[in-house]
Amino acid sequence: QIADAVSERIEELTQRIFVTRTKTEIRDGHGRRILYLHWFPVVTMTSLNVKDSPDATAVAWVESTDYDVNKAIGAIRARSQVFPRSFQNVTAVYTAGFGTQGNAAVPQDVGEAGLEWVKAILDEKRGGATAMSSVSIGPISLVLKPDFAPAAVRRVIEQWTRKAA
Repeated sequence: QIADAVSERIEELTQRIFVTRTKTEIRDGHGRRILYLHWFPVVTMTSLNVKDSPDATAVAWVESTDYDVNKAIGAIRARSQVFPRSFQNVTAVYTAGFGTQGNAAVPQDVGEAGLEWVKAILDEKRGGATAMSSVSIGPISLVLKPDFAPAAVRRVIEQWTRKAA
């Protein structure tokens, strides 16, 4: 359970998904051919539905006919049209991440950093110090503070943190 909380905290701090999961993203069309998904790498696209306007009926676009996906960077490129300019008219359902927890597809340095952080928490707990304070995991409540993470873990987190464009 502590390992799950550490994984979630690393994903929050880096703004990336490492452990693969399905995401549903509702986006505004902007009148251009390329739409960038928030989470990547993309493993699979489940569906892409596009409306011409907020009140219109959604049209299911078909991958390899209507659009292509650059999975590494999460970019959807419309083939012969643009994403119509409108408010929340594009719904993408997709799976993103590097792999399942413990899977070799998760970047090695991230997996090792997570293990190191868990070890530091357990070491602190055994030493009587409180390294946790407010995420509920069953009967335990804890908060993983970024300043508590060991220096090596903070360096890995910083390397993987998405920078604002």
